[in-house]
Amino acid sequence: MSEPAADGAATLPKRFRSRALLAVLIFFILLSLLLLIGLIITLTVRNEEDICLSQQCIKTASVILSSMNATADPCVDFYEFACGNWIKQHPIPDDAPSVSNFENLGQDLEFALKGCFIYCSKFHYTH
Repeated sequence: MSEPAADGAATLPKRFRSRALLAVLIFFILLSLLLLIGLIITLTVRNEEDICLSQQCIKTASVILSSMNATADPCVDFYEFACGNWIKQHPIPDDAPSVSNFENLGQDLEFALKGCFIYCSKFHYTH
Protein backbone atom coordinates (compact mmCIF):
# COMPACT_ATOMS: atom_id res chain seq x y z
CA MET A 1 0.00 0.00 0.00
CA SER A 2 1.07 3.54 -0.52
CA GLU A 3 2.03 5.86 2.26
CA PRO A 4 -0.53 8.50 3.13
CA ALA A 5 0.24 11.77 1.44
CA ALA A 6 0.41 14.99 3.37
CA ASP A 7 -2.42 16.54 1.34
CA GLY A 8 -4.91 13.75 2.32
CA ALA A 9 -5.02 11.94 -1.04
CA ALA A 10 -4.80 8.49 0.60
CA THR A 11 -7.81 9.19 2.85
CA LEU A 12 -10.08 9.87 -0.12
CA PRO A 13 -10.87 6.17 -0.79
CA LYS A 14 -11.75 5.63 2.90
CA ARG A 15 -14.06 8.65 2.88
CA PHE A 16 -15.58 7.47 -0.41
CA ARG A 17 -16.17 3.98 1.04
CA SER A 18 -17.94 5.34 4.12
CA ARG A 19 -20.17 7.57 1.98
CA ALA A 20 -20.95 4.69 -0.37
CA LEU A 21 -21.74 2.47 2.60
CA LEU A 22 -24.00 5.17 4.05
CA ALA A 23 -25.78 5.58 0.69
CA VAL A 24 -26.36 1.81 0.41
CA LEU A 25 -27.62 1.70 4.00
CA ILE A 26 -30.05 4.57 3.38
CA PHE A 27 -31.22 2.89 0.17
CA PHE A 28 -32.01 -0.38 1.98
CA ILE A 29 -33.77 1.44 4.82
CA LEU A 30 -35.96 3.33 2.34
CA LEU A 31 -36.62 0.14 0.39
CA SER A 32 -37.62 -1.66 3.61
CA LEU A 33 -39.97 1.18 4.56
CA LEU A 34 -41.59 1.14 1.13
CA LEU A 35 -42.07 -2.64 1.29
CA LEU A 36 -43.55 -2.36 4.78
CA ILE A 37 -45.98 0.36 3.69
CA GLY A 38 -46.96 -1.68 0.63
CA LEU A 39 -47.53 -4.77 2.77
CA ILE A 40 -49.71 -2.85 5.23
CA ILE A 41 -51.79 -1.36 2.42
CA THR A 42 -52.17 -4.75 0.72
CA LEU A 43 -53.26 -6.50 3.92
CA THR A 44 -55.70 -3.72 4.79
CA VAL A 45 -57.35 -3.80 1.37
CA ARG A 46 -57.38 -7.61 1.26
CA ASN A 47 -59.01 -7.89 4.70
CA GLU A 48 -61.80 -5.54 3.65
CA GLU A 49 -62.42 -7.52 0.47
CA ASP A 50 -62.37 -10.94 2.16
CA ILE A 51 -65.48 -10.32 4.27
CA CYS A 52 -68.29 -12.46 2.90
CA LEU A 53 -71.72 -10.90 3.29
CA SER A 54 -73.72 -13.29 1.14
CA GLN A 55 -76.86 -14.87 2.56
CA GLN A 56 -75.15 -18.26 2.90
CA CYS A 57 -72.14 -16.79 4.73
CA ILE A 58 -74.36 -14.92 7.17
CA LYS A 59 -76.46 -18.04 7.76
CA THR A 60 -73.34 -20.13 8.38
CA ALA A 61 -71.95 -17.52 10.77
CA SER A 62 -75.26 -17.54 12.62
CA VAL A 63 -75.14 -21.33 12.99
CA ILE A 64 -71.58 -21.17 14.31
CA LEU A 65 -72.41 -18.38 16.77
CA SER A 66 -75.50 -20.20 18.02
CA SER A 67 -73.35 -23.29 18.66
CA MET A 68 -70.93 -21.34 20.86
CA ASN A 69 -71.35 -20.94 24.60
CA ALA A 70 -70.25 -17.34 25.17
CA THR A 71 -70.63 -17.71 28.94
CA ALA A 72 -67.81 -20.27 29.10
CA ASP A 73 -64.25 -19.04 29.55
CA PRO A 74 -62.22 -20.13 26.48
CA CYS A 75 -59.02 -20.11 28.55
CA VAL A 76 -60.50 -22.65 30.97
CA ASP A 77 -62.58 -24.89 28.67
CA PHE A 78 -62.26 -24.05 24.99
CA TYR A 79 -64.37 -27.01 23.88
CA GLU A 80 -67.30 -25.82 26.02
CA PHE A 81 -66.81 -22.29 24.66
CA ALA A 82 -66.76 -23.43 21.02
CA CYS A 83 -69.34 -26.24 21.11
CA GLY A 84 -71.28 -25.94 24.38
CA ASN A 85 -74.61 -24.76 22.97
CA TRP A 86 -74.49 -27.23 20.08
CA ILE A 87 -74.18 -30.11 22.53
CA LYS A 88 -77.14 -28.76 24.52
CA GLN A 89 -79.25 -28.25 21.36
CA HIS A 90 -78.45 -31.69 19.89
CA PRO A 91 -78.65 -34.39 22.56
CA ILE A 92 -77.63 -37.90 21.55
CA PRO A 93 -80.74 -40.03 20.89
CA ASP A 94 -81.11 -43.34 22.72
CA ASP A 95 -80.97 -45.30 19.47
CA ALA A 96 -77.77 -43.64 18.18
CA PRO A 97 -74.18 -43.93 19.42
CA SER A 98 -73.37 -40.33 18.50
CA VAL A 99 -74.66 -37.23 16.78
CA SER A 100 -72.86 -34.82 14.45
CA ASN A 101 -73.50 -32.10 11.92
CA PHE A 102 -72.98 -34.59 9.11
CA GLU A 103 -75.59 -36.93 10.52
CA ASN A 104 -78.01 -34.03 10.93
CA LEU A 105 -77.37 -32.88 7.36
CA GLY A 106 -77.90 -36.43 6.12
CA GLN A 107 -81.23 -36.64 7.94
CA ASP A 108 -82.28 -33.24 6.57
CA LEU A 109 -81.34 -34.34 3.05
CA GLU A 110 -83.23 -37.62 3.45
CA PHE A 111 -86.30 -35.74 4.67
CA ALA A 112 -86.11 -33.28 1.74
CA LEU A 113 -85.72 -36.11 -0.79
CA LYS A 114 -88.71 -37.98 0.66
CA GLY A 115 -90.72 -34.77 0.34
CA CYS A 116 -89.66 -34.41 -3.29
CA PHE A 117 -90.57 -38.03 -4.07
CA ILE A 118 -93.97 -37.67 -2.43
CA TYR A 119 -94.64 -34.41 -4.28
CA CYS A 120 -93.47 -35.83 -7.61
CA SER A 121 -95.50 -39.03 -7.20
CA LYS A 122 -98.65 -37.03 -6.44
CA PHE A 123 -98.01 -34.76 -9.40
CA HIS A 124 -97.33 -37.71 -11.72
CA TYR A 125 -100.48 -39.65 -10.79
CA THR A 126 -102.83 -36.66 -10.90
CA HIS A 127 -101.80 -35.46 -14.37
